[in-house]
Amino acid sequence: MLTLQISLYAISTCLCLFTGMLLWHKDLAFPKRYFLVFLLLRGMSSGFEWMMANPETPYKGFWLLSIMSIALLLAPCLWLFARELTGAKTKFTLQGLFSQGFPIFLGILLLLPLATSIHSGSDFADPINPLSPQYTTVVLGSMLLMAGVFLVQSGYYSVKCANLIKHRLLQNRNLFAQTSESGVNVLRVLLMVVIANFMTNALRVLYCWALDDISAINLMFAGLQVALIVYLCFAVVTHSLDLGQNNQSARNKLYSAASSEAEVQRVKYKNSALDNERRTAILNKIEVLFNQEKMYRDSRLNLELLCKELRDLPYVVSQAINESEYKNFYALVNQYRIEEAQKLLVADNAKSILEIAFEVGYNSKSTFNTAFKKQNGMSPSEFKKEFVKRFNEKALRC
Repeated sequence: MLTLQISLYAISTCLCLFTGMLLWHKDLAFPKRYFLVFLLLRGMSSGFEWMMANPETPYKGFWLLSIMSIALLLAPCLWLFARELTGAKTKFTLQGLFSQGFPIFLGILLLLPLATSIHSGSDFADPINPLSPQYTTVVLGSMLLMAGVFLVQSGYYSVKCANLIKHRLLQNRNLFAQTSESGVNVLRVLLMVVIANFMTNALRVLYCWALDDISAINLMFAGLQVALIVYLCFAVVTHSLDLGQNNQSARNKLYSAASSEAEVQRVKYKNSALDNERRTAILNKIEVLFNQEKMYRDSRLNLELLCKELRDLPYVVSQAINESEYKNFYALVNQYRIEEAQKLLVADNAKSILEIAFEVGYNSKSTFNTAFKKQNGMSPSEFKKEFVKRFNEKALRC
């Protein structure tokens, strides 16, 4: 079991290095600098985990100190990467440096007693110069206080990442016909990594304080860390390759630096030159495109493609839609798609639900089911059964 645990740490280190080199050499319009720093830190941490898990490795206290120190840097690094991923400009202010740097400084300060207990042996306790019971309590107590600082820091960045996800979804409703995309997936994985990083390090402190070193739990958390690193690297690389296809130009024009964590409500249009006449004209053109040309059937449809057809600016078209009964682009497209899907479900028994989903513009059955249930309160199959039931009841009454 120990051999498998050590192998997992080695795999994590190699994966971080490989992904870092892959992104480093790829010329992509992708904000990767903070993610590369994260990969370097995560790779170093996994390497130190490997050293600490090996029974014969000396300086166990040093590797533990290094792992816990690096843990304080991972969440801020992921947060900076998440901000750049959403298009926000990172400006380092004195207040910002203090709020992010103080927990790191305090946490490392609390690890100083642990640093004084480091020795060259292959165990945490020094058999030659053992610590007094009082000083052992100081070392373990300071580690618990550091875990408390780490808990507050992890919670802080978890909330900020959750707000970024919420804001990204709000953006997507104004840009896409579906809210899920690779950027949201990356942010969700980042949040999971922050939470898993806290759980792993908190459990490590508990081991040192009161629990036995349980191999099965160690192996479980090593596997969890590797799985999350694999998932995160895959999500980031996929997003970096898809970046040009994700309506990024329209996102930049509409939001630019406004996509910060503080802005989680729908975009407000202040001092706008859009009057009622132009708004009505835009909405009328959209109705023609959707009712006559069935443009909503295009599974690739997004705000940018619609603006090209309308020959108008994304900012203006987005405002016209957001101030209409539809509220956002996502609701507009899905209302037309679901209304046609309802007609096809009751009119054509030969077509499957998947065929209908593709016909009205969805590229997967799960996306179609989610949108249909949100609008009707039931799945497409339930909707069809309900219609057949009502039809038969009406026929019997006649």
